[in-house]
Amino acid sequence: ERAEAVSHLRKVTEELEAKRAAEAEHMRFKTEMEEQAKWLEERHKNALKEREELERQLESMQDLKHAQQNASDEARQLSSELARRGRELEKLEEEKNRVQAVKEQELRR
Repeated sequence: ERAEAVSHLRKVTEELEAKRAAEAEHMRFKTEMEEQAKWLEERHKNALKEREELERQLESMQDLKHAQQNASDEARQLSSELARRGRELEKLEEEKNRVQAVKEQELRR
């Protein structure tokens, strides 16, 4: 009877140790999974920050591109206006010279 009790006690002790080992392994696994989850959350948060920064940079670059396009358009308009005024000035010079020539002819008479 005593041997049977000792045998039963050993069996229960082995089962308890096996259960504790399984629980310890489960806790290690759970801790590892929690650490991986935290790492992934941090990585996700950083990726979102990087994405926001890249979107800001893209928006800034697009704003610069639009500003450059506007400046280029304005420069073309100013160049056209300058050329138009240059042609008008040439016509006025030609007209002035004609009037001057007519005056000189009349003075000679």
